[in-house]
Amino acid sequence: MSAQTCTPQAPAPSAAADSAAPPNNGRDSAGRFAKGNPGGPGNPHARHTGMLRKALAECISEEDVMDLGRSLYLAARNGDWVAAKLLLSYVIGKPAAPADPDTLEAHEWGVFKALPVNEQDVSALLGGLQAKLAN
Repeated sequence: MSAQTCTPQAPAPSAAADSAAPPNNGRDSAGRFAKGNPGGPGNPHARHTGMLRKALAECISEEDVMDLGRSLYLAARNGDWVAAKLLLSYVIGKPAAPADPDTLEAHEWGVFKALPVNEQDVSALLGGLQAKLAN
């Protein structure tokens, strides 16, 4: 008896096997999440991180935070730019993004269009408009 006859062989893949539906793993045929997908396990470390944050918050008093704030302020006053940046980011917050000058008029028009207008205002505006300006 030869080794070939004793070894089971897998059937050759066929076109029918390739077109068979993939195993149901909570996704549709395009790979997107299907209706009823149970979702993932979430963040397994979130509960542990929450417990650590709670423990840290419980061991630091309001006075401790005020002392740290004063130390941070003094370091910033003495030229520590990292301390100044950290202090100002918490006290004042990040500065707002500057307005894009190329889209300023479009933004102003959008704000203007969103404002409510009553009939009396429209009548007063159109009634006082000179004919040559209206054209």
